[in-house]
Amino acid sequence: MKLPDKETKVNTDKHSQTLTGGIIWYGLSMFLVKGIGFISTPIFTRVLSDTQYGQFSNMMSWASIFSVFLCLSLDTAYTSARYDFDEDKDYFIYSIAVFGVFICFLGSLIVIALISPLSKLTSISSGYLILMLAYLLSIPAFNVLQTYNRFSDNKRRYTVINIAMSVLVVVISIALVFLLSNKLLGRTLGYVGVHIVVSIYCFAMILKKRGKLKLEYLKYSLKVALPLIPYSLAQYLLGSSDIVMITKICGEESTAIYSVGYTCAMLIGMFQTAIRQAWTPWFTTHLHDNEKNPCKRGVILYISFMLILAFGACLLAPEIVLIIGGKKYTGAIELIPPVVIGCVFVSMSNILCDVEIFEKKTKSMAIATMIAGVINIALNLMLIPKFGYIAAAYTTLIGYAAWFLIQYIYICKIGYKWIISKLIIIAVSVVGIVLIALSFWIYQNSIVRYILILICILMAAIMLCNKKTRTSIIYSIKDI
Repeated sequence: MKLPDKETKVNTDKHSQTLTGGIIWYGLSMFLVKGIGFISTPIFTRVLSDTQYGQFSNMMSWASIFSVFLCLSLDTAYTSARYDFDEDKDYFIYSIAVFGVFICFLGSLIVIALISPLSKLTSISSGYLILMLAYLLSIPAFNVLQTYNRFSDNKRRYTVINIAMSVLVVVISIALVFLLSNKLLGRTLGYVGVHIVVSIYCFAMILKKRGKLKLEYLKYSLKVALPLIPYSLAQYLLGSSDIVMITKICGEESTAIYSVGYTCAMLIGMFQTAIRQAWTPWFTTHLHDNEKNPCKRGVILYISFMLILAFGACLLAPEIVLIIGGKKYTGAIELIPPVVIGCVFVSMSNILCDVEIFEKKTKSMAIATMIAGVINIALNLMLIPKFGYIAAAYTTLIGYAAWFLIQYIYICKIGYKWIISKLIIIAVSVVGIVLIALSFWIYQNSIVRYILILICILMAAIMLCNKKTRTSIIYSIKDI
């Protein structure tokens, strides 16, 4: 093996510290944010009725759809803009924040003009639609500042903002839920109000840069962001359309059960998001420098870690559901295995998305996600009426797998076949099928399940405590 020279070793150590520090900070932020959310979920599931909990979930799902058209995700363009406008990054951030809020405001006026038919379509009353629009207006400034913080290595500010908002949302929402006779209104006001206050702070921080509005930056961002409209919409269809369709087909009580199961499965999403906050800046930096080996090593570790998390989430599903939802939501346990395996495919797809955004080829992302979204909806229409909400978990898995495979085919065509090997794809698929097939048997055999949990803990302890193993892991990502 060829040893790195002194200069390479210094750069390697520097990048390693950057990634490690990023994962620690973003991991801390995500753990606390999601932890606060998971701790508060049992409170809301017990204080709100099944119908009210389902209504709030339905409203948040529609908020995701409306945000695609009103918010546009202009901040996504910063991934490549930080290289193309290296000397004017502050001006770029200032411009897309101001334009983003303005575009969202104009879109909100259109929604208000059509509020009556939209209220019937969404099954959301006019008053709650107005509150939802207020929440959407808070998104652009928040996303732009946090994107800037993440790529500028302002980890502490990023973490403080995230944690502060999460704590305030939970505390104020719980207070209002107990103070107001209308529990749903209290939950909604707490959620929306805090987001507005934090967004005002974020916008004030951006305005301090005293930049100049440049249409050039808006045009640049729109070239990246506009193709993401069908991509984001289809991504929502993959991840959240299930809730809307279950509400329409099975009722709000089934929606509540599915929402709890999906929330439990998203424990793995907490880790995924935390890692990706540090991953994307590092990954795109190495893509820019045309350094393949660090990327390939990082991808292997990233996917392997997500598989381990998926296995752990499946084993602990009964306890997770019991803590978060209580005994009345035990039906949500069987939703977790297919959804967490779907999350692994999402992680793999996100790696490919980073490549496509870096190359400014977001149209391909839109096409792949739209096709997968159509597959997901078609399967939902066929299977939910026959098998109920449980079918939505499996259609979600199939949709996520299709999303990844379509993107992988395109990535291979543009010269990035080396990013993820076919062996990894086969391994993930086989492990996923086996895990889902065995999960229900494992749930009926507590002794076996606890033994497997113990084995996982021991394996993790060996990896962390064994110096040789730990060194191998560190050196596998040394080029970071």
